[in-house]
Amino acid sequence: MCQRFELLAEQSSTQFVACCEHGTVHLGWGGSIWLLSRQELIELIRLVTGPPDERLDHRGPCFVSRDSTGRTVLWSHERALAFTHAGYHAFRTLLLTARPNFERVPAEQTDVTFQSYRLN
Repeated sequence: MCQRFELLAEQSSTQFVACCEHGTVHLGWGGSIWLLSRQELIELIRLVTGPPDERLDHRGPCFVSRDSTGRTVLWSHERALAFTHAGYHAFRTLLLTARPNFERVPAEQTDVTFQSYRLN
């Protein structure tokens, strides 16, 4: 069970990116918390910062689509988050804010000194 977190980016108490002592990335958005590997976070960052035509490529594990109401839907493997236009840009900003902090956190977390931050 995760006890210690390094906060990588935070917009609110329900919109954040943190990394636990096990190296798992905790991505909170709108009441959901996705537990991601380092590679999955890299894929999401690449997706939201990449060219628009790559975002719509449904062959990969991560892609973006539109639903019938015009909301942007971000898919990562079997998970999905739906956004308004402004919400998607806020999510993108959150990931871009987390990226430099994420890059400095070692893949092996055992010797890292963590900021105290509890998700609950």
